[in-house]
This record gives sequence, structure tokens and C-alpha cells, in this order.
Amino acid sequence: ATIGGGSHDLENIPDGDQAASAAVLKLAIDEALQSLPAEQLPIIELRIAGEEVAEIARRTGRAKRSVERVLQAFRHSLAAAIEG
Repeated sequence: ATIGGGSHDLENIPDGDQAASAAVLKLAIDEALQSLPAEQLPIIELRIAGEEVAEIARRTGRAKRSVERVLQAFRHSLAAAIEG
């Protein structure tokens, strides 16, 4: 899955560990989403749904650079949640 950049390949994780890894990732994403200001949530949701930055900017009425900053901050928040 890709959230605004970078990728995480679950195919390289042994089958027995994939479900556990996916569950940990989902918890980390949920935790990171809860820490977001309400106005940023649609940006992250659109990106998770696969929208490109330019389309997210257009749909949310935000500047492209503003959307990029929100996505970068979310990635840092998500990384911190994963690292625990």
C-alpha cells in the first residue's frame, strides 16, 4: 500500500505473519488518523482511496503543496505509531 509515497510490500512477509502484520498496520493507521485535525481527514482518506495529490487538492480546495505537507505529516505520524 502507498500513502503519498513509499511502499510496503506484504508479499515478502511469510503467509502466517501477513495477517498479524496487516492488523498491526491497521491499528497504526487508525491511531494516526485519530490524531489528525478534522479538516485533514478527507485528504488522507482520498489518498488512501488512491487519489493523486493534484486531484485531492482540487477536490478539497487546498493548494497542492498544502496537501503534500498534510500527507508528509501523516506519514511521520504513522511511522511513529508503527515504531511504537
